[in-house]
This record gives sequence, structure tokens and C-alpha cells, in this order.
Amino acid sequence: MKKILTVMILFSITVFGNAVVIAHRGNSGEYPENTLESFNSAKYFADYLEQDLQMTKDDKLVVFHDTVLDNVTNVKQVFPKERARKNGSYYVVDFTMDELKTLRVTNRYFILWKFKFEQFKNRKYSTDDAAKIASFEEVLDLVEEYNKENNTRLGIYPELKDVWFYKSEGKDTTVALFDILKKYSYDNKQDEIFIQSYDSTELQRVKNIINPEYNVNYKLVQLIPKRKSGDIKVFRDGKKEKYDYKYFYTKNGLDEIRKYADAIGPDKSLIHGNKSKEDYYKYAKEIGFLVHAYTFNIERVGKGFKSYQDEVKYYRDVLKVDGYFTDYPAVETK
Repeated sequence: MKKILTVMILFSITVFGNAVVIAHRGNSGEYPENTLESFNSAKYFADYLEQDLQMTKDDKLVVFHDTVLDNVTNVKQVFPKERARKNGSYYVVDFTMDELKTLRVTNRYFILWKFKFEQFKNRKYSTDDAAKIASFEEVLDLVEEYNKENNTRLGIYPELKDVWFYKSEGKDTTVALFDILKKYSYDNKQDEIFIQSYDSTELQRVKNIINPEYNVNYKLVQLIPKRKSGDIKVFRDGKKEKYDYKYFYTKNGLDEIRKYADAIGPDKSLIHGNKSKEDYYKYAKEIGFLVHAYTFNIERVGKGFKSYQDEVKYYRDVLKVDGYFTDYPAVETK
């Protein structure tokens, strides 16, 4: 078995070259996102496993993308309508860890005019009861065990999500994350960990306050979406405010981010497509950023590329990004 694992690891290195491969929600093209099944499959082919973090009613960090359970679990079949909030949604924060473990993670879907549509129709996940919501510590246990057994350095890439929301709920997901990381002996930039967020205010808090308090120094990643503003918010002075990312699309914006972040995670469309975008990318590299572009998947290939493989090879071998997020870490891209 160890020989097989060694071959798979070498295969991964051969296939993906120097750019680090970040398994987006695990091997989420083949398994339900953010589940142990998805991470367990991805560990053979990725350099880092990416986790979205939410918090439960009993203050446990769980690996789940949305603040609500509606669009990727069977919560509506398991719990009564009374457990939903006034807007009709079932929030992660309103359920205990034990309650969440009774749910099954499904293919992501959305409801339009009372009809259910799957986001990725080609993804035919298993419908058994194995795909459960995972705690963050369960994923860390998986990574720790794998590294010990195979003498590898598989990393983690947690995202501080919806910080503004949890602050409005009286919860601090950042402190909870740091408590767990210290427990698992993650200490500094030499460890295989990146902490990512769209929330620049929270990343600056981590850099200037939380890191010193915990006597750690983690690599920080500022995520940059392609939309200039939207549903991503920040919590300031007890109020929720929408972010405006226009400033982050400028060289001056990059200079400001460089004061607290080690890397940027731009939507892939922001660094390719015209001279202005590619100049922006080159400047990010010039001032010392690592650039980890997102998200590559088979279903949504970028404009001008014939296939997922062609797109990955261009970003990896021509643009030479330092890493990329992918839903398909096991797909060969020689």
C-alpha cells in the first residue's frame, strides 16, 4: 500500500510542476464539497487542502461554504420549518455539531420558481449517508495522519468566511481558528498553512493583533473577487458594510495589501485577458506577492481556452502563477 501511495504522490508532483495545487473544497468535482470523502480523495494529488469555515451553535468550527445549509444539504427534509429563520433559511450557527452530523451533504443546487436545479449537472455524487459535514479538527486529523504515514507535507488552506456575520452573532471565528491551529502545532510561515479571506479588515487584525497575541506568524492571503462589490461585507462599528474591491484592482491597492498579506488569491479572470490585467499580475509578482488564482474546473473553462487542461497549463506554465485552486486536483494536466 505504501508503494502505491508513493507512486501517487510522485505522479502528482510530475503532473503539476512547481505551482502548488490547492484542492478547492477537496476533490469537489468528484465528491461532495468540504466533506472528509472529498479531502481524503484530494490528499494524494494536492499540495494544500482548502477548507471553508463556519461556526456552530456550540462554537465548533465546521468545514462548510455557506452561512446557510439550504443549498447543499438535505436540512429541509430532516428539520422542521420552525428551525429556519424568518427569511426561510436554515443557518449553520443555529445548529449544534451533533445536529449537523445528522445531515447529508449533496450536490450544490438552487431553487428557481419552486424548481430545483443542480449547479453542476455532470457531478453525480454518491447518495449514500457517508457525506457528512466535517469539523475542522476532523480534517486536521486526516492531514496529520496522512503526513505521518507517508512522510509528506500536505498543507491546509482555511478560509475565514463571513466574519462580519459571526461578529453580528457574537462569535469570533478567527480566535476559534487560532486556538485549534495552536493545538495542532501550526506556528509560523514555514508550516504548510495559508489563511485566506476576502475580509481585508480581518486579515489586518490577524497580522497586527492576533498573530502577536498567539506568538505565531502565518502566511496570509487576500482574496480578490471579480465583482467590484457585492454580498461580501465587513462589520465596522457595529454595522454591516458592503465591500468595494475597486481599489484592490489597482497598483496602489496592491501596495496596501502587501503591508499585511503574503499572497493574493485573485479570480483567474483578473490576471489574464488583456494587457492591463497582465500588467496588474506582473506588478503583484514584482512587489513580492505569491499569486494563487481561483477557481479552475472542467465545467467553467475560461474564455479562449479549449479545455480545463489547456487553461491550467497556460496559467501554470506561461503566466507561472505560484498556485491555483481547482475542483479537480486529480485530473492530469501535462
